[in-house]
Amino acid sequence: MKKSIWALCLCLLALTMCGGVASAKQPLSWQTTIIDEDRGSLYIRGYFSNSPAGKTVDRIEWFQPNLVLFCQDGSKVSVHAKDMRAQACYIPPGGTQEMLFVVPAPVKSWKSWTMNAKYGYHLQGDDD
Repeated sequence: MKKSIWALCLCLLALTMCGGVASAKQPLSWQTTIIDEDRGSLYIRGYFSNSPAGKTVDRIEWFQPNLVLFCQDGSKVSVHAKDMRAQACYIPPGGTQEMLFVVPAPVKSWKSWTMNAKYGYHLQGDDD
């Protein structure tokens, strides 16, 4: 009987831990509004939205656009360079803030794109 209770407790603990991981939601999301190319750089403008239950975000540590550019000649070019400049910001829970990031541009001209951005950020009050 004791072994059954012990096994049940372990199963419940495992389910609780997996449930927490599965339900964890990133509080910050990115929406791209425009991408411009000028003098060998891509200028990526958009805004971050902080979920209502999140904490205040006070710094974007880095930004990696993970772009796929569809070129005029039918080819594709991937852009995975990071903008490593830490940028101060203030995005309270439920708030948004527009941001601009710069990464090297590919040599080909392009007509459309898709993006799966990744980024690091700092929450106000967290230890550095």
